[in-house]
Amino acid sequence: MSQNKYKQYRKWLDFITLSSATTLLLVFISVWLIPFSSKVNSDTLVFLSDFESGFSEWGAEFRYEYSAQLVNSPVRAGKQAIKFLLKKEDTRIDGVKRAELRLGEVPPDSEIWYGFSVFLPTNYHRDPSSEIIAQWHDLPDKNLGEKWKSPALSLSTKDGKFILNRKWDSKRVTVVPEGKEVVDLGLYQTGKWTDFVFHVKWSSGSNGRLKVWQDGKLVVSRNGPNNYNDARGPYLKIGIYKGDWKNQPDKSIVSERELYFDEVRVGDANARYKDIAPRD
Repeated sequence: MSQNKYKQYRKWLDFITLSSATTLLLVFISVWLIPFSSKVNSDTLVFLSDFESGFSEWGAEFRYEYSAQLVNSPVRAGKQAIKFLLKKEDTRIDGVKRAELRLGEVPPDSEIWYGFSVFLPTNYHRDPSSEIIAQWHDLPDKNLGEKWKSPALSLSTKDGKFILNRKWDSKRVTVVPEGKEVVDLGLYQTGKWTDFVFHVKWSSGSNGRLKVWQDGKLVVSRNGPNNYNDARGPYLKIGIYKGDWKNQPDKSIVSERELYFDEVRVGDANARYKDIAPRD
C-alpha cells in the first residue's frame, strides 16, 4: 500500500490509537483502519470494545480521571466495563459539560451495525433535563461555510425515559434541518443492563434505513433520510453529554450523572443482528 493511500485510510479513524500493549492485526475494510480481534467474526464485525484491555482504541473527550474509569462491577460480560461520571461543576469541553469516548467517522452513505449495553444505577434519578448517552455526530463541510450541527442520531435519557432523536437534511449546507423526529422508547430501568442494536444505512436521501432493537425487541423501523448531506460520514460517541448544564442549568434537578457501558460492537453491511447483539 502506498504512503498516500495509507494516510487516506488513517484519516477516517484519526481519533483511534492502537495500544502498544496489545497485539493487533491491522485489517483494512473499505476505508477504515480498525483493530482486529480473534474473538470476533472478522468478515462482518469490524470493531469490538469490551473494555477488558482498557479503552485506548477510543478518542477521549473528558477532563478528569474519574470521568471515565474501568470497573469490575457492574459488567455485561467479561470482567470489566467502563464507568462514566459527569459532575455539574466539571469544566466544560468545547463549551459543554461532557465525559465521552469517540470513534472516527464511517464512510459516507455506508451501511453499518452498532451494538452496546448501558447500565443506569439505582441512583439515576429522573431529571426533566436530558442528557445524550450515545450519539452519531456529523462532520460539517467547513469548506462550504457549514457550521457544527446537532447529531443526526442520538440516544438520550430524559424524565425517566430513553429518547431517540433523529435529524436529516438533503441540502448541501445545513442551517435548519429539513426533518426531525423524537421517538419515545419508554421508561428506562435502573439497576440492570439494557442492550441496544442499531442497523443504519446512512443517507440524506430516500434510500436511508434505520432499525433499533432494545433488549432484543425491534422498537424503531424507518425508511428514508436519516443523515445530513455531508462529504464525510458520522462518528459514534458514548458517555454523557449534558447540554442543559450550560444552556439551562436551572432546568436540571441533579448535580451529577453516572452510568456504565460495555460490549460495544460495530459491524459492516454484511453483519447480522446476532453478530452485534451483546452475548448472554
